[in-house]
Amino acid sequence: MRNKLIGLICLGVLLNFAANVSAAVWWYGTVDDNWNNPNNYNLPGEIPPTGPDMDTGINWGISGRGGVPAMKLDTGETGYCASYWSYAELSGTYEAVVYIRGGDLISANGFTAGSIGTGHDSTVYLSSGSVSFPAQTRIGRVIFGGSGGTGKIHMTGGTWSTGSLQIPYETSGSPNGILNLYDGTMTASSLTMLSGGYIDIEQGTLKISGDVRDDIAPYITSHWIEAYGGAGELQVDYDGGYTTVTAVNPAIASEPYPSDDSAGAPVDVTLTWLPGIWANKHTVYFGTSESDVNEGSTPISVEKDANSHGPLALNRGQKYYWRIDEVNTTEPNTWQGNIWNFTVREFAIVDDMESYNDDFNLIIFTWMDGTVGNTSGSIIYLQEGSPVHGGNKSMKYIYKNDGSTGAPYFSEIRRNFGGQDWTEGGKFKGLVLFFKGDTGNDPEQMYVALSDGTTTGVILHPDENAAQLDDWQQWSIGFDEFAGVNREHIQTMYIGFGDRDSHPDPGGTGTVYFDDIRRYPPICLYELEFDFNDDCVVDFKDFASFAGGWVDEKWP
Repeated sequence: MRNKLIGLICLGVLLNFAANVSAAVWWYGTVDDNWNNPNNYNLPGEIPPTGPDMDTGINWGISGRGGVPAMKLDTGETGYCASYWSYAELSGTYEAVVYIRGGDLISANGFTAGSIGTGHDSTVYLSSGSVSFPAQTRIGRVIFGGSGGTGKIHMTGGTWSTGSLQIPYETSGSPNGILNLYDGTMTASSLTMLSGGYIDIEQGTLKISGDVRDDIAPYITSHWIEAYGGAGELQVDYDGGYTTVTAVNPAIASEPYPSDDSAGAPVDVTLTWLPGIWANKHTVYFGTSESDVNEGSTPISVEKDANSHGPLALNRGQKYYWRIDEVNTTEPNTWQGNIWNFTVREFAIVDDMESYNDDFNLIIFTWMDGTVGNTSGSIIYLQEGSPVHGGNKSMKYIYKNDGSTGAPYFSEIRRNFGGQDWTEGGKFKGLVLFFKGDTGNDPEQMYVALSDGTTTGVILHPDENAAQLDDWQQWSIGFDEFAGVNREHIQTMYIGFGDRDSHPDPGGTGTVYFDDIRRYPPICLYELEFDFNDDCVVDFKDFASFAGGWVDEKWP
């Protein structure tokens, strides 16, 4: 009996498998491939119970013998059981197979797929629908002293939810357990893998409860979990509830710059990406409409050679969408890429300190401190790492107004801009810089000055103790505050501490960090209730906008 009928068994309690085989209800597929047709079983009156009764369970199964058709559960159908066992039989090289193609398989306990001998596989194909095994899912087990054989779950869609996920369940008999996650989602409370276990992820998702990134790392380094059969890369994340493992398709473009859903791209950005491993050409889709990019109606470069495109000329504050389709012209094929987006920054960078280093581009080559000619008590360094406002670098500014350097009793640094138009035709209206002081600093008046080569305008920080503020501070200054300075011809910018003009007496010392000096278009410091057109001014234009909307709403 054992050699003939061991296949797939759904039961309530199985203390002794051999003792229960004779009580099993076996799937013969006599009439059709319908899971719930009682005439497909050897004991038609004992098909699996439904609803709450499934906790009691009965023994039933599918034979892996030749000539026995696969069992199928289709859309709109529901299968119930207490526990689910799938085994290929001993004699012959056959496979116990179940197809779930849209229905729901609901169990009170767990699932086990295994074999009794070499070459005998047990496979569940899930393409749509849902499967629930709250206790556990065991993929790969050998019984009755056999060896080898494979238990498999092959997912191309649908969802599989379970307690513990064990691949394989044991090593005795050298079983193999395989989970192919080509699509769909496998969710488990825990994951345990042993030698002989393998997970291959393509478009599917593996979700494990809790933060188990460190626990599954050895499975990845041992190549027990791979992406696209080892050709792709795995992405492991933790969202606060689950650790998710997904795959990056090696055939499609990846690693976009600007990064997906990012903000702050320059107006003259050059798009770049990591090409797919089989691509020799690239088609670029780009525009302000996500639907146009998705439909492929906005190609701006077809089958180009380089994996870059640009520099572009973009609009500030605008959100853009783009897609790269990878093309192989030798063995004709195209791989459609993902849709990415980025937003162009509204501001223009004056200096974010990121271009400097301690080798060939020292910060003092651009910003001149007081050590040049001993003109003031300022000393600057490049700060790499905290504290920074943005990026990875900032300027460390030491002011010594006490005369200890032999310089005058003030500190100042300067940078030459060679007559730049800081308004860019009127687009930009102000200067913003970020700084961070320290409560241990001596209080010294901080200032910023701009010069057009003829006139210099000096703006004092409104807080005389600003150098003692130990959080990052934003200082916004309108260009019109620099009285008499031609903002369309900026020659020099200065940042200083102390009395710039007379500096008659010794002062204090301290350290302040500066970062992200920017030019901005008009910005609202406060949200105005009736500023309907978002221009930071409540005027007739807002009234017209309000009136137009009122007419549109009220007009019959």
